Amino acid sequence: MKALKFTLIIILLSVVNLYGQDYQSINSGKITYFETSGFIRSIRIDLTEFDTDSVLYPFKIMQEVDWECYSPDKASWIGEKIVIKDNGDNIFFNRNDQEIIIKTKAELNEKWIAFEIPDVLIVEAEIIEHEIQTFLGLDDYVKTIEFKAYDKDMAPVNNEINNKRIGISENYGFTKILDFYNFPEFESSNGYIQEHNLVGLSNPEVGIQNLTKFEVFDHEVGDELHVYIHDYYDVYGYYEKSMYKYIERTDYQDSIVYSCKRTQTRLSESYGEMTSFVFIDDTIKTVITRDIDFDRLPEEVIGEEERSSYHLGIYQNVLSKRESSNSFLKRDDDCWELLLVDGCLIYNRYMKGLGGPYYYCNDWMMTYERSLVYYKKGDETWGTPYNLTGISEIENENKVNVFPNPSKDGIIYVVASQNINSELTIDVFDIQGKKIKSEQLDSNYNVIDLSGLRKGMYLYRISDGRNVLQTDKIVVE
Repeated sequence: MKALKFTLIIILLSVVNLYGQDYQSINSGKITYFETSGFIRSIRIDLTEFDTDSVLYPFKIMQEVDWECYSPDKASWIGEKIVIKDNGDNIFFNRNDQEIIIKTKAELNEKWIAFEIPDVLIVEAEIIEHEIQTFLGLDDYVKTIEFKAYDKDMAPVNNEINNKRIGISENYGFTKILDFYNFPEFESSNGYIQEHNLVGLSNPEVGIQNLTKFEVFDHEVGDELHVYIHDYYDVYGYYEKSMYKYIERTDYQDSIVYSCKRTQTRLSESYGEMTSFVFIDDTIKTVITRDIDFDRLPEEVIGEEERSSYHLGIYQNVLSKRESSNSFLKRDDDCWELLLVDGCLIYNRYMKGLGGPYYYCNDWMMTYERSLVYYKKGDETWGTPYNLTGISEIENENKVNVFPNPSKDGIIYVVASQNINSELTIDVFDIQGKKIKSEQLDSNYNVIDLSGLRKGMYLYRISDGRNVLQTDKIVVE
């Protein structure tokens, strides 16, 4: 049976080879997706030129071109262009416009100089494997190429490129690839050279594909999402719990319209005390429309005056898209600078079939969070569902008592509710916002000594490392 299966694979590969691309690394007729450390990058050819050789131009991303200077017009992460020669050489170009030569027609154990800086560095490539491999459910011959670095006298040298590998299949291009723009050493502040593994093809459509807005908000009747929101600044804020159950869906060419049963509670607080409690039980209508910017490929630049992008990745085992943590402002025609912002930065994340945005940011006295705590999609469930009623749940949940206040001798007691099982920290700030004391709370009953502080009013914050549970003022007399 195994022999028969192997024979069928050989026959199939022989038929495919009649129409294959003969180990060409990049093909203009497909989008390819590569993953490393949960981060997914893509390649799409936007322009092809034919002369003596074929020249392919992939879409460009925001690239660092000088110190604190970036450009959206420079190159892809695999370089500005790829030259495909008739002899099988595929030539890539790094940030310094230096050539990286990949000999796709090389045979097993054949070596060649893939990259050279005269009198400084030589990078040698070698075909170390040539065999049938299975990837994305496809069977194809793959050539594995390994790199080694040498000095001008061919003595081995330390370099990040050493032992790094790429793979090229006969009919589908790269199965493993490097960041050729930064070849052979990663000179930018963004990281270091890594191998990127093929995780998706658009032609044939296999594996991971780009995530669109319609795919993010793809809900069927009966699906449920339970969402938690915490929005707190200084001593004011609110907690919100919501249950959304989809009861109707209508598809149009340019939109999806949902009817959704909503059950929601909202607790507002000021100085650690409840100011209002609201219960909502109603039906709402949601309209999802196309979003050209959101639907762009990962790292594809969006915006005019301010440039940014989306990142594609796997989050909680679900394909997700997140706003980039980097935005850029135009300094001049050749240089964009990284936008630096102090405070709590929110980066929205969207999850396939689970909606969004979801985010978390905790910075000093500010907390902004929107998280998915439960979902039901068809027969699949995850998390712990809410059971919301019109009864306030807040009196003792996540409550920490701090007393006496004011404190006449500078000694205060911190007593945590039995509902709190995580480790807590108390931070004390002066009225200018400077942190002057921080202590770990070891149990539900703690004694905090503030006797060394001057008399006056202070602020405290109690958190569990992720959420701020309570903020208030404390007076030392």
